[in-house]
Amino acid sequence: MVLEKRSAALCRGPGVGLLVCSLLVLGGCSNDAAPPRAGDAAAGDGTVPDPDAGVSADAGDPRDASGDPDAGPADTGIVDQCDPLLQSGCVDPSTKCIIERGGAECVTPNVDDVAINEPCAGGQCQPGMVCIGDGSGLPPVCRQICDRESGAGCAGLPFEADCLERVRNTNWGVCSPLPPACDVLTQEPCPIGESCQPFLRFGGSFDLRCRPSGPGLEEDSCSTERCERGLVCINIGGAPLCKKVCDDDPGCAPDGMCAGRVNGVAVKYCTR
Repeated sequence: MVLEKRSAALCRGPGVGLLVCSLLVLGGCSNDAAPPRAGDAAAGDGTVPDPDAGVSADAGDPRDASGDPDAGPADTGIVDQCDPLLQSGCVDPSTKCIIERGGAECVTPNVDDVAINEPCAGGQCQPGMVCIGDGSGLPPVCRQICDRESGAGCAGLPFEADCLERVRNTNWGVCSPLPPACDVLTQEPCPIGESCQPFLRFGGSFDLRCRPSGPGLEEDSCSTERCERGLVCINIGGAPLCKKVCDDDPGCAPDGMCAGRVNGVAVKYCTR
């Protein structure tokens, strides 16, 4: 059985390309644009791309997993012999379906196949996983495979995860651990050096997660720099600015009101 290549995903909601496909975005999606890019900030009238959101990784290659900036389900032209997530399509039921530097193929399992997050060599992981390095120089490890069109595959893991990375030159992704959920007003439980920010999930929805903070002060441009703790990056009329989060007008004293709202997530910010 041969599975035809997966077609490129349509632009839908905020995207895992650099920008979001909607009428209010700063830019558009190409024909092979990805689902939402992980960690993009929600905004008052659009979205502001996160400079380091999303990566891709090479299967079986521990030397270079830094990837390209497009973490989407690229139209690779690759034909898969089987489905490595569902472990289907192999004629011989004793084989397993793996992805290794390209399309998925059926191979004989190893007697010493290793589990998730364990060091590995190419093709050595248990079914449903792939051996991936992160470019840090550390040994590659087995990671859970996911579907870069539907996002399926990350439920039931022992940690919160989403399908936020693409395995480069394949039709598949891997599940990435999510940053901690947080309270945008108290900033808990984000440590110093991080702030609670709107975080774009694979399916297009936002939630609030701890993200690295930066030097940007209130009303500073955040087109290239992150905002400091307690601020969110908001696109105001096409200009991304750092805005103070709030829940009432006194929090915006002396000359502001708590009147701004961030699209897609329950966050308000001060307007002047």
